[in-house]
Amino acid sequence: MKKIVCGMLLLILSIVTIGCSKATAEDTRAIKSPTNNSLNIYGKWKIKSIKVFDKEINVFEDIDSINGKEIEFSNDKINFIDTVYLNPSYKLKVVDKDYILSYESNIKIEDFMDEKEKRDVISIISNNNMISEFILTEKDKGYIIYMGSLIEVYKVSNNTIPNTDDKIINDKVKDTADINYYESETGVMVGLKTPRIKNVDGTFTSEEYRTLWISFKDGKLMPIVEKKNIIFPRINGIWSLENKFSKTDKHYQEYFEVGSVDNKNISTYEIISNKAIFKNITFIGNNYIGIEEYSGENFNNIFTNYKVVPIDNINSSSGLKIEELYSKDINNKYEIEYKKALNDISLDKPSNTSDIDYNNFTVKRKEGKWQLVGSLGRVDKNGENEEYLLNLRPSNKMLNYDNLIIPWKMLKGDIPSIRDAYISPNQRIAIILFEDNLAIYEIKDKMLKGAPLANINIGNEQVIMSEWSTGGYVEKWAKVFNDGIDITN
Repeated sequence: MKKIVCGMLLLILSIVTIGCSKATAEDTRAIKSPTNNSLNIYGKWKIKSIKVFDKEINVFEDIDSINGKEIEFSNDKINFIDTVYLNPSYKLKVVDKDYILSYESNIKIEDFMDEKEKRDVISIISNNNMISEFILTEKDKGYIIYMGSLIEVYKVSNNTIPNTDDKIINDKVKDTADINYYESETGVMVGLKTPRIKNVDGTFTSEEYRTLWISFKDGKLMPIVEKKNIIFPRINGIWSLENKFSKTDKHYQEYFEVGSVDNKNISTYEIISNKAIFKNITFIGNNYIGIEEYSGENFNNIFTNYKVVPIDNINSSSGLKIEELYSKDINNKYEIEYKKALNDISLDKPSNTSDIDYNNFTVKRKEGKWQLVGSLGRVDKNGENEEYLLNLRPSNKMLNYDNLIIPWKMLKGDIPSIRDAYISPNQRIAIILFEDNLAIYEIKDKMLKGAPLANINIGNEQVIMSEWSTGGYVEKWAKVFNDGIDITN
């Protein structure tokens, strides 16, 4: 019987809680096993070869001994050589050939595509953590990206046979696994923005951005480090985002530069109109960014155009339609929410649904969670923008992890001055925002434990990103902040 190291490897192998994809060319569907047999992943796969491309996170000490071993995918578990992951879920992505799997080794999906323009990639998730990506090259052949390794596999069986002994062992180690996961190190990249202010001459400043790195290891809070601009993780590496502007005699236009921290920026920008363009960031995920935008000649720090765009096409002039992030079935729900918002402010309904802008929404932080927010435009008598909450969770394409084990209502009742809260996936630390400071608390038995471990002054800054990691990836992320500034009190 295979040795199951569920507890210890949850500590080592737990990784970033958001899956990533090439947003401009994918159709991602979060599914519950085993409702979609078209995934063609269930069954036993044998390892043909393995190549390590990132030694820092590789977990295989003897590569030769791995060849010929089997990996089993089923509804209830994944048996990955000597490691068992319970209750997995899968996400199918259809990506273009320039989809990057690893910046460290410059591995692209086209390396496995032959003449095909698109390829199926399956993200494999357990315990809210991305374990690996599976690239199907043929019905019974493929490659697995796993912990810094590229594993070539072929299918040997479509059947998965439940193992009673494994189940008994899993039951016995469940409590140990939970304890080990709670004790595992954890870290978070917190993206902050400083809102614009009005200058003496009537113009406005640009928004300013910075990223905090907060981590907890061996029962202690590590030094808190900051870096300018936004630093954020993707499945193919750590990226950075910087706001820029182009200014000529005729235009002032804001845009973004984004790319891997280890490579040159990959985004491009071209002047697209004879109008000034101002952009605020409201949310950053692994694949998408939420934006407020103004285009015109009389900017007064009012934004009526909201949009969500792919990170890989960050300076797109138009945002994604709501159906591109969900499905066409969502349009009816969007229309209902839109008309309800109009009725609530005593305005006439649009004459038909074509008047509804299915692109005019973004993601903002409200009451301890990320929420979709739509814009009705300048309908206020003072010319202010009227926004409304869409009764929709951000789709799994935009966001995978946003959980509060301590309910917002309870936090608000215990701490009336609380402004926002974020809790680590292993339920070990909480980030609590107050009016002008950010506090880090340890969690014990799903409650805040004692006084804050640290307080950071943030003034009127707003959180636009919270990206968590646990286990082995914490150290990898921390290295990106080695040249940052220690701001620990």
